[in-house]
Amino acid sequence: MTFSKKTTRRQFLYNTLLASTGLLTLPQLVLASQDKHKPSDIESFNAIWDKTQPLVVKEKKLSFANLNTNEDLEIIYWSNGAYVKSALNKINQLFRDHRTDDVHAIDLNLLDLFYDLQQALSTPEPLQLISGYRSPETNAMLRGRRKNSGVAKNSLHMEGKAADIRLPDKNIDQIYQTAVLMQRGGVGYYAGSNFVHVDVGSVRSWGKKE
Repeated sequence: MTFSKKTTRRQFLYNTLLASTGLLTLPQLVLASQDKHKPSDIESFNAIWDKTQPLVVKEKKLSFANLNTNEDLEIIYWSNGAYVKSALNKINQLFRDHRTDDVHAIDLNLLDLFYDLQQALSTPEPLQLISGYRSPETNAMLRGRRKNSGVAKNSLHMEGKAADIRLPDKNIDQIYQTAVLMQRGGVGYYAGSNFVHVDVGSVRSWGKKE
């Protein structure tokens, strides 16, 4: 088999794996029957999604829509082997705590996770941002609203390492299960609020009934 310049062998293998798990056809499928992932599935996914052997791309673009501030941003954040500082500053501004206007650097691993997630889901739509950076004051306020708020005392939102997101053309099951397979950090499923939490902390998942 031959591969075009735009399709590397790793891309082919990655797409093959996604097809075998049902993720390649996410726009057509609701993956309710794939809540449980076998260890072999995750190992195979990680073997192909190897960040030490990145896909050959000259630039990486991200697209966001902040639902709290009604701000949109489509920007190249990585180009010719390096992160673009001016782009990172704009992303940090977009992800600010909208209640206090505090700005914090967003973890680069989280940005790469967003990029890979959008690529895996084959979506042209912007990631809708529900919560990005969260100041300690805002985090404490949200925790105090009710006893079982689901807001962690030491939330990674306060470190710029977490975000609550959704996509207009995907359901949260699709986002959740793709992020879980990627094994890049924490993934939380919030059906009542219709969003998925992703972070670049320890690998874990919660909220989805097995």
